Amino acid sequence: MVDYLIVGLGNPGSKYNQTRHNIGFWLIDSIAESRGLNFKHQKVFHAHYSLMSHNNNKFALVKPTTFMNESGRYLKTILSYFKCPQQKIIIVHDDITLTLGSLKVSQNKGTGGHNGVGSIVSYLGNTFIRLRIGIGAKKSRSTNLADYVLSNFSKEDLKVLESQKLFIIDALFSIFDNGVEYTMNHFNKQYSS
Repeated sequence: MVDYLIVGLGNPGSKYNQTRHNIGFWLIDSIAESRGLNFKHQKVFHAHYSLMSHNNNKFALVKPTTFMNESGRYLKTILSYFKCPQQKIIIVHDDITLTLGSLKVSQNKGTGGHNGVGSIVSYLGNTFIRLRIGIGAKKSRSTNLADYVLSNFSKEDLKVLESQKLFIIDALFSIFDNGVEYTMNHFNKQYSS
């Protein structure tokens, strides 16, 4: 049994590692690395996962191995396996409406046009927490959205993300320690665009 399920969204495969769409994986990997955690693969729910503790609570860090558009397909199985209530899921994903490295926490909202979130809503409804991480807007209107989110971060972009990483992790852990409302009020005001 876990108290929270933290699901980072992304596409499986090394060619997607540095892409904007995989920022959910980036955060999950960053947390695991900072705590010396390893991931296991569980075939039955098509995901890599790792378990961690924080302030007497247990968490599962999850990276689905389905592609982004099918992110929600096996979440019911994962929830059942870990005996985690649906309202205790935190979905971490990219957001083009937020400046690079900024964040916004929300709950019980729509998809915002994000295909991975749309998949989760179609399977579970919208009763979950979202941690949206800014990847910045397209530089040109003519750029195809799919091409943009699947493009790699530049070295400069990665430096910005690295400088914001601890802040983003602090926001995530604030959800556990202080609740969603406090976290939205404290972190969204300063850093959402």
